[in-house]
Amino acid sequence: MDSTQNDINRLVRALYKVSEGAKKETRAILAEAAMPVIQMARASAPVSKAVHYRYKYSKKVKGSRRPKGQGEIVATYRPGNLRDSIKGIFFRRAANSVFVGPVLARKPTGVFGPEYSFIYDDGGFKSRTDGYYARFVEFGVPELGISPQPFMRPAVTALPRAGAIAVKKLTQTVNRYWEKYAAAKGR
Repeated sequence: MDSTQNDINRLVRALYKVSEGAKKETRAILAEAAMPVIQMARASAPVSKAVHYRYKYSKKVKGSRRPKGQGEIVATYRPGNLRDSIKGIFFRRAANSVFVGPVLARKPTGVFGPEYSFIYDDGGFKSRTDGYYARFVEFGVPELGISPQPFMRPAVTALPRAGAIAVKKLTQTVNRYWEKYAAAKGR
């Protein structure tokens, strides 16, 4: 995978040299290339049959835990929330990369998952999601009797296909810009 990442970095640098909108195009290509990994992770993510809740406990003694169901409900998680929280994530300092995984909510209170009244965001309607508990599902919590149900690790098998898509699309885009550049310079 290292050579694929090196190829992607080389192609992105070449694209930056010949295009003003290279960053935007790079992100679009990487988002498209990440789709096989996102789709595989979403297909592998377990979906509960029941609604789950996260509580805010008022702890009297440090380290004590209240019985299940006691405390104030701060979040409701509908079935399918974890699956829908898996997205491609871009970070400013990692311009040539897209990270795939469950996204945490900015405000982790309220109702999350499908069938929630939809909100308008980024030019489309979508439900709120919060994948804060993904690590408990992926790796399990033996102390609480929760066995691991990996869904992100199996999705890694789609990485070579995603890398190939990224290299192919970036190569096509760089060649297209080089042809425009050469035509403009009369070469």
